Amino acid sequence: MQEVLRCLDVEIGFLFKQQDTFAKEISKLKHNSPGLADYLEQTRSKWLERLVLQRNAIEHQGWALPRVEYKLVLGKVVAIEPLIDRQPITEFIAYIVDRTCCFVEELCAFALQAKMRNGLSITEIPLGDRKPEIKERFQLALIGGGMPIWAISYHGSKFEDT
Repeated sequence: MQEVLRCLDVEIGFLFKQQDTFAKEISKLKHNSPGLADYLEQTRSKWLERLVLQRNAIEHQGWALPRVEYKLVLGKVVAIEPLIDRQPITEFIAYIVDRTCCFVEELCAFALQAKMRNGLSITEIPLGDRKPEIKERFQLALIGGGMPIWAISYHGSKFEDT
């Protein structure tokens, strides 16, 4: 993702750095792109830090996922999911994958929007107006042409609800 965005002149490498470096770079970004700065701050605080901490635990501390446990409950075998960050693994994975999908889509849209010629931008197609057979969230829009221009902003909606 970082490499794709670099090709579009958007640098997000600081998102994965220590807090002091992140804070310094966000402060700079707020002058040129306050919407993106807010989006990245929210992303980091709401879910990315959890992912990075888990990755670091695996790579640097030797953490391994605990095994599934099985218990006999009322004559039936029940699987007990291991936890990641105090959350069942299936919930943790579903949440992180969902957030990552939103992140990729929105940052790509933001970067491509910034590269558009004067007078052109993108608008977000309202969820109710989208055709189920066409998985399309954005479409081209003329600035001043009557369609609302999309602006990046953090949300907690599931990927399929955006």
